[in-house]
Amino acid sequence: RGKRGGSGTDPAAAGYIRQVCVLHGANGLYQVRYGDEYDGPVSGVLEFITTGVSSVEHNERSSAVQFGFEVFVNGSDPGGPSLCCAAADEGDFMEWMTAFVG
Repeated sequence: RGKRGGSGTDPAAAGYIRQVCVLHGANGLYQVRYGDEYDGPVSGVLEFITTGVSSVEHNERSSAVQFGFEVFVNGSDPGGPSLCCAAADEGDFMEWMTAFVG
């Protein structure tokens, strides 16, 4: 789910737009594709998510919703490309964290 600014605990009130995110890749190199539907057109792609370089955080920006997290392409460059997301529930959140951190 992509994020566009805002605050609060309700995803819509926090500025989140509901989109489906899918993690693709293997062997430490991944990308997140997102769009309105799982098998529909892609709205955007966050590329070059790399094990040991990229990071995923629950930070101030992503904490606008309960199961929010932000993916940084380069964890040492907070101004670099990132995608702020929110999982639907705790189980979904844990699946994303497991996928990112192994």
